[in-house]
Amino acid sequence: MIDKQQFELLLPWYVNNTLDEKQHSSMDAYLKDHPELEGKIQELNTIKTSYVQHIEKSVNPSEFALARLHKRMSDGEQTRSQKPPYLQQNNSKWWKVGMAASLFLLASQSFVMMNNNKNDYQVLSGSHLSTTGETWQIRFKENVTEFQMRQLLQNTKFVIVDGPSLIGVYHIKTVSSDPLLLAKLQSSSLLEDVNKD
Repeated sequence: MIDKQQFELLLPWYVNNTLDEKQHSSMDAYLKDHPELEGKIQELNTIKTSYVQHIEKSVNPSEFALARLHKRMSDGEQTRSQKPPYLQQNNSKWWKVGMAASLFLLASQSFVMMNNNKNDYQVLSGSHLSTTGETWQIRFKENVTEFQMRQLLQNTKFVIVDGPSLIGVYHIKTVSSDPLLLAKLQSSSLLEDVNKD
């Protein structure tokens, strides 16, 4: 047997005939004991009937979409025969000026890139330290932090002039002529590789 709360919960499914046999018979038994609820069922049936009639009368939205698609396609066929504005005859000479400017920029950029000498290293920090000696390649171990890298390079008086590369290689130069600093750098446990460039 069901109570009033269960009845109200199952009422929409009862009106739509979507309950299983056991629930449907429980609802029938409850309605026999409470005939005053018959009006509620009639009210829901009326709403259901008017909704179904409204749906049957209304036009399917997909029909509107199909009509709109047909209209777009027919409009597209008409405009396809016309040239787009950028292909239509234009007597303007500005495109020639734009093309010449583009070619000039391309040529000048190519000239700058070809004359770029990779061996002219600069300190990436932007300071004007005079670097001396040879260029070295170093690669740090994986677990080394940025703080540890910076501290090692400051203590050995080396500066980064290029890098890191895709495989983690830095190019460095010293700002001091002390040979002991290079030995200190080479003996560091933070580095995986130290090679002369």
